[in-house]
Amino acid sequence: MDADDVIPDYIPGIGFLDDAIYAEIVIQELRTEIRLYQEFCQFRIAEETRRRDRGKDPYVGREDWITEKRSLLHSRMRKRRALRSGGRGWRMRLL
Repeated sequence: MDADDVIPDYIPGIGFLDDAIYAEIVIQELRTEIRLYQEFCQFRIAEETRRRDRGKDPYVGREDWITEKRSLLHSRMRKRRALRSGGRGWRMRLL
């Protein structure tokens, strides 16, 4: 038995309910980061394809164009997190 469990896992039917609730909270907290990561992956694939279609090696200079996009997305994540947390950070909202 885990001391942090609100509902002990061994209770049939509802034992994992609190675990599922925590998982849902984490998913909601990471929603923006997941969406921005997906945007980054789509950008990377599209840019590699665009360069390949132009006859360029998509890996030459890759770090430069990836770093720029990564920085932009990280900035958006930080701003969104700051707005949502009111400066307290995500951990405070969970507790």
